[in-house]
Amino acid sequence: MTSFLRDIYCSIPGHGNNRLNTAYAVGGTELLKDTIKANFGISVDRCMVVNFYLVMDLVNAVGGIDLDLTADEIGVMNRYYINHHNRLLGQPEGTDILSQDDAGTIHVNGNQALAYARVRYIGTDFARTGRQRTVITKCLDKVKKMGLGEISSLAEDFLPRVRTDLTEGDCAALLLMALNLNDYAFESLAVPVDGSWNSANINGMSVLTINFSENAKAWHDMVDGGTVD
Repeated sequence: MTSFLRDIYCSIPGHGNNRLNTAYAVGGTELLKDTIKANFGISVDRCMVVNFYLVMDLVNAVGGIDLDLTADEIGVMNRYYINHHNRLLGQPEGTDILSQDDAGTIHVNGNQALAYARVRYIGTDFARTGRQRTVITKCLDKVKKMGLGEISSLAEDFLPRVRTDLTEGDCAALLLMALNLNDYAFESLAVPVDGSWNSANINGMSVLTINFSENAKAWHDMVDGGTVD
């Protein structure tokens, strides 16, 4: 799993230079894929787009996950996110609020897991994307323990809620692959990698200026042993 940080300052085909997340804002998944290809030389074969509600429901569907939470993280989750989610969900104020006294390994539900993944006031955006990858990995760890029937049920429930260019055949192949998740090792990467970026202010925006070739090499080294298209 690779997180491309949203504040990477890059060239967006047909739209000049801006933050990476601008590509999705102005041109959706196709422009985002084109932007990643243009700047990193990385071809994105397929895409899936999900929203906050699906993330919450998925965590609940796998029975919740265990997270190692600090008191500071719990404080931010409570203050900025959990009650915001409660309002969106029509739940009473205070639902799912955690105690900072319980800092450590805590079993969390979808509301709480999403709040953790959204924390941006502790650490940098690198830390936030790390939390996101942690939630995904924890969910996959739960899926590893499921049988074909359970995995099929998950797919039936959630795939209709995903916007994707995966074909039905692609989904069927991935469903079969899911049965062998235990055979796969999960690795993660954040782009830009250490030592390859600087903070900058360009046109009033806080951005990351990065060495694109160094980051492309780091990605290819991890994913496919250094082969570059």
